[in-house]
Amino acid sequence: MSKIKVDQIEGSTGSTITVPSGQTLTVTDGLAASTITSGTLADARLPTVPVSKGGTGLTSLGSAGQVVQVNSGGSALEFATASGGKVLGSAIAESSARTTWSNPGEVNPGSGNMSDYFYPNSSACYHDLSYTKQSATSRLFVSGHQTIKTSSNTHDFAVFIVGDEANGRILHIDEHNFDRQYLAASFNVQFGGSAGSKTIRATAGTGNSRSHTGKRGILGSDMSLSDVSDNNGYTYLSVIEVEV
Repeated sequence: MSKIKVDQIEGSTGSTITVPSGQTLTVTDGLAASTITSGTLADARLPTVPVSKGGTGLTSLGSAGQVVQVNSGGSALEFATASGGKVLGSAIAESSARTTWSNPGEVNPGSGNMSDYFYPNSSACYHDLSYTKQSATSRLFVSGHQTIKTSSNTHDFAVFIVGDEANGRILHIDEHNFDRQYLAASFNVQFGGSAGSKTIRATAGTGNSRSHTGKRGILGSDMSLSDVSDNNGYTYLSVIEVEV
């Protein structure tokens, strides 16, 4: 192998030296990064950029869904599973319609928290919200509001997941608490449970079987009260799913 020793190499014309196609110029040491002004470098030749130089100091990719965080020693970045408190989804079902029902039959779940509960079997009375729960370890935060007047007083109120009435929330919202004129109440409850499709239901009813006729989304005139707005009352159910 022949060797050429020089202090400088210059092009015979111009300021560019070209290595012909099919030839390779190999530099084994001493080529400063600052001297490379164009072209590309192979990935293997690129250094790991430390945090002190605006990089991450990481040399691999984390798992799906992981986040980059400062390690417990406060000395480097690392991949980690995201902490709790993440909002996974939300939904709302709302209505300003005035609905009526008349003796539609009643349902008594007959188990658990709702074993002695009766409610009119009519969507004009109850209010449903469909939601698909993403995680088995999350909580569903449910809120809502209803305005109701019935021919026989509403003596209780329940919020539950259809098919899981045993874990329903009995709220004891009662027309007796509102001078037996009508019921207008807001509520907040929580549910856990498995992931999957859910129907959340909010409904008025009583502790014993009786024939109900009533209205939801009532007007002031439904109650013969001239000092209450004669616009339709607002009904809504909303849910926010939070991974805790």
